[in-house]
Parts: sequence; structure tokens; C-alpha cells
Amino acid sequence: QPDFSSNFAVRLETGHCVADRVSVVCPTYPGRHRFHDSLYACFCAQTWPDKELIILDTGGTPSACFTCGPAAEDERVLYAHIGEYNLTLGHKRNQLIQLSTGEFVAHFDDDNL
Repeated sequence: QPDFSSNFAVRLETGHCVADRVSVVCPTYPGRHRFHDSLYACFCAQTWPDKELIILDTGGTPSACFTCGPAAEDERVLYAHIGEYNLTLGHKRNQLIQLSTGEFVAHFDDDNL
């Protein structure tokens, strides 16, 4: 089990945080895969120059949008799929923040299109 106790100060001290980068974090699950093409399009339409999209997909099969095609090849996108269904939303968000490298973190739900 990974340690999710790190916070912004720890990320700054370790150099894990990139100044002026926005990390857009999005928890999801297979029932929401239908939104993923739009999610990626919304991310690409943002004009902030240094951004990353981090998706944590739990349960079922991986999302086709993020495993093949333009999103899969986009270096700004980090897609993580794990088979556990029973993670709470808070646990998913903590994992996403742990994976982020941005100075700023924006929480984005996959159906907020």
C-alpha cells in the first residue's frame, strides 16, 4: 500500500513540484468511460501552457480513450488503472495528488463537461 501522507510542503521540499504547472486530477471508473473523449478534449482546450492530466481509473477494464489514440500518446497525460472497486473518492483523490507534479492542483470530475 503506497504512503499517501505527503502534502504540498513535502512536494516542494523534495523538488517534486513544478512551479506554475497545473495538475488536473480526475478519479473515474468504467461506468464513466463514455465521458473520456470529452474530458480529454476539454483538457486540450485549456490555454494554460504547462499542465498535466492525471486520471485514476478503478475497476473493470481500462479506458480505450487513454490506452490508445491521441490521449495515450500525449506526454501531458498520466493514466493509471487499478482493479480495486472499493476505494473511496477521498482515497482516489489522495492518490491523484500524490502522482501530481504541479504547483497547483485542479480537481475535475469526468462528468463536469
